Amino acid sequence: MLWRAEADIYNGGFMQFLCNWGEPNCRAAIAAYDALGASESARLARAMFAVVEHYGQSVEVVSLAGLPAILTDDEHEQLQTLDECCWTDPDGLARLVVEHYDTPYLTSVVRTPRSVIDAFSAGGTQALVVAARAKKTLATLLWVNGVRMAEIEAFVMQHYFDRNASGPIGAVVNRTRDVVETIMEIAVVLHPTAVLNQECSDLALDWS
Repeated sequence: MLWRAEADIYNGGFMQFLCNWGEPNCRAAIAAYDALGASESARLARAMFAVVEHYGQSVEVVSLAGLPAILTDDEHEQLQTLDECCWTDPDGLARLVVEHYDTPYLTSVVRTPRSVIDAFSAGGTQALVVAARAKKTLATLLWVNGVRMAEIEAFVMQHYFDRNASGPIGAVVNRTRDVVETIMEIAVVLHPTAVLNQECSDLALDWS
């Protein structure tokens, strides 16, 4: 629910979230903010919903799809101001989510030092940056432990529309592998008595 709220509010504002998911999901998101202790995010969400709530209480039927078109200029300005407040990530939501769901597991089961968890949000940066740091770290750990790139992308990029994050890196790796293999072939020709099979194998790069 929070992913739906944050993705839509950061993309097109509160009205995009409300019109896409409806009032029940909006109230559920507010409850989730409360549960995490994200008091300012919860306050802003309530304030934004209060701006348009009266349309749902009127005798005239108003569809969510048609709601943005009938808002007054003042209501649009109120929502814009509140949206901009949300975009500053006033509660450090990514950190709250990690602390609420993952910190006991990470610190007691995986035994990840608390300093590592805190480092993701160092400098009070925005939620998207914190999430990107965590994903990059996780992807690196998975890769060095032999997990195939397709599996890493499927897991780490599951909430993104564009899941081909490794494409540019893969292209560089492929070109590098081509050069390395060519150099090794030249080395075999220049030093026919040298045993280079193991060296060639060690330098082979498997990006898949």
